Amino acid sequence: MGSALIKGAASKVPSDSIYIYDKDIDKAKKVSNDTKTIYTDIITLSKTCKYIFLGVKPQNMEDMLS
Repeated sequence: MGSALIKGAASKVPSDSIYIYDKDIDKAKKVSNDTKTIYTDIITLSKTCKYIFLGVKPQNMEDMLS
């Protein structure tokens, strides 16, 4: 679902203005390559982006928030 949101966003705004991160690095890099978005680490993403959208599965929410 997260990759679908990224693809949708990349079709509406310049893809080089979209930064993505995923705990599965290989998956994130593939989505980044497919959509021409920017893969980065979570620290850089949090310091660079004005808006952050979280696509977290319910079972991973507790880990993400800790």
